[in-house]
Amino acid sequence: MAERRLKKRKKKSGIRSFFSMFGALLLIAGVVISFIGAGIISSCLVEAFEFSPNDYQIARSSTLYYTTETGKSAVYEMVNSPSNLRWITSDKIPDNMKNAAVAIEDERFYSHHGVDIKRTFGAILGYVTGKDSYGGSTITQQVVKNITKDDERDATRKIREIFRALKFESEYSKDEILEFYLNIAYFGYGNGVQAASHAYFGKDVSDLNLAECASIVGITKYPSKYSPLLNPENNKERQEVVLGKMFELDMITKDEYDEAVAYQLKFNDGTYTEDEESKQSYFTELVIKEVIEDLVNEGKYSEAVAKSLVYNGGLSIYSTVDPEIQSIMENVLENKRNFTSDSTVQAAMVIIDPFTGQVKGLVGGAGEKTGDLVLNRAVDTFRQPGSTIKPLAVYGPAIEKGILFGPSSKLVDQPIDINGYKPHNWYTGYKGLVSLRDAIIWSMNTPSVQTVDQMGVNVSKSFLEDKYHISSITKTDGLAGVSLGGLSKGVNVLEWTAAYATFPNGGEWISPASYTKVLDHAGNVILEKKQQTEKVFSEQTTYLMTDILQSTAHSSLIGGAIRGMSCAGKTGTTNNNVDKWYMGFTPYYVGGVWTGHDDSKPLSDGATPSTPQKIWKSVMSEVHKNLDDIGFDSAPKGVKKVALCASTGKLASSKCAVVYDIANTNTIKYCDGKHPSVYQPPSDHKNKKDEDEESESESDESQSSDENGSSSSSASETTSQSTGESTVQPGAPSDSQQQ
Repeated sequence: MAERRLKKRKKKSGIRSFFSMFGALLLIAGVVISFIGAGIISSCLVEAFEFSPNDYQIARSSTLYYTTETGKSAVYEMVNSPSNLRWITSDKIPDNMKNAAVAIEDERFYSHHGVDIKRTFGAILGYVTGKDSYGGSTITQQVVKNITKDDERDATRKIREIFRALKFESEYSKDEILEFYLNIAYFGYGNGVQAASHAYFGKDVSDLNLAECASIVGITKYPSKYSPLLNPENNKERQEVVLGKMFELDMITKDEYDEAVAYQLKFNDGTYTEDEESKQSYFTELVIKEVIEDLVNEGKYSEAVAKSLVYNGGLSIYSTVDPEIQSIMENVLENKRNFTSDSTVQAAMVIIDPFTGQVKGLVGGAGEKTGDLVLNRAVDTFRQPGSTIKPLAVYGPAIEKGILFGPSSKLVDQPIDINGYKPHNWYTGYKGLVSLRDAIIWSMNTPSVQTVDQMGVNVSKSFLEDKYHISSITKTDGLAGVSLGGLSKGVNVLEWTAAYATFPNGGEWISPASYTKVLDHAGNVILEKKQQTEKVFSEQTTYLMTDILQSTAHSSLIGGAIRGMSCAGKTGTTNNNVDKWYMGFTPYYVGGVWTGHDDSKPLSDGATPSTPQKIWKSVMSEVHKNLDDIGFDSAPKGVKKVALCASTGKLASSKCAVVYDIANTNTIKYCDGKHPSVYQPPSDHKNKKDEDEESESESDESQSSDENGSSSSSASETTSQSTGESTVQPGAPSDSQQQ
């Protein structure tokens, strides 16, 4: 077997590298000066010495990584470059591919210093005689031209290219230069041999044989003429030229040559076989958007440069995704039969680790994702949240402000008229005196409006804007908007899910993050994610709200729990069933789901009231399948099971009928024994859809109301979590304890 010329010259260094380059420069300069002039040459020499390859971004795809269970980084997805470039490292490129490129493009590649003297002299002679057009480019020169985008059609451009190539060779090894070339050269389908390999042969470049390598390399001379798809005969002819040159240079044996020539090439039908694998996930597109925004906001780059970096800069982006969670979400939402019989229904879902704010999974649409950069409904659309707003902007703040004390705090469901605003419920009539727990389970409207009116609209808006940092709150959002979720602009699923994360994590809002850091192609950190935090609630408030939302999730009215895991959650439905939500959380994750139509038409019977719950339960059941139920945090100091007045919800006195439930004893006061009469609802409550601010819909599984419409999980009947603390007994309050 003939000896192969595969040995690569190692990267030059120090004095030897300098003098090699300088000597070549002088030789080239001496010849060129005689034809063109010293002034032009001196200018190009200055540019060459100022040239630094690191100043230019090689067009290579960026890579998204995730953290494995062992704490190591692994590849999640490649960021799709607009040129379909799939960067592949030298060790993955077959020697046959490298040798084919050298043989047909630059046979003295391993012996020159970036410029082939023989070919350069020929090009210069052709230029001055008018017989040629600046040919003679080496592989190194072609790389320089590609990365600098310097393609002016004049002599000075060619001179700049020559001197830059000499300097380029002083900083990179031959193998590195070949890696650049084979990843950025144009092979008729995007850039690079990896993209070409998948486009023409449907496999990874590392799996190509000699015949296939020669077929691809031959394309570069004239991509349209030698395209295997457009002109397979021409491609075959060119392939044999490449193979012949390889044999001539002793890169292959005669047997290898004959076998490659005889090999029957089988080309793809033009379908890019990596499309299914490389189609960016909704999560990847969130990362791309977030990284570009952060690069711009930090003042480091313009938007155009930031986009170029992300798509073509070969960045290493360390994401927060959990691939298993993301895959579970995609599997559920891609198959609409999992949750609806209406094929036109859309959906979006986000899962966040509430203790870090890291987004673990995100899907921005129902059904199969049709392409890259399609509408991402988890971040790009804003929809009215309906009653999911009540824990965040109404009852959580009311407990935090001491207006309400716990699940058995008393509210009144009754007809109200506030400056002409007369909200109704989704059911006929009113329920009268109710507990906070029942008001949330039944998603009653009038108690929510009255609570916000008492607390102040600006308090609720401040929580939404300043505590949860909801970006879509407007000046026009008033009492109806913040109490019932009829916000003028709406909210997106990502921000809304991050807001709900304040309940399981002890009351702290953490800005959601899809990545942790970004490294450039040289391994330097260029961006680190800075997450904001905001204290929203005390631990007492979040414990009490979590206790209530557990009752809500487990009630048959809502049906939002999964087996074997502690769950809490809240539904939301807007007028005429336009938008449906389920916001739920466990001791591990918080997940938000929205369903509806893109054109905001009402959901049909095919999308049942429990559609968001079905999605949530399907996903979360799989996510938590191998996780132990560790329960939510134990009761913080100040929260105890106490004797409460059945009429007022305050600490019971000797004159009160007593119920037992948990409450924040740091803020609750004693009942003064005066039990005012309240509105008594009619006994016949037939559910109906009401065309007012909120039309909260009952689950198909609901069988939980008696003939008066009161919940079967009322405060007096609810068994609260044991706190392990002593129960506060009713007593006779002093005047100073009266409220």
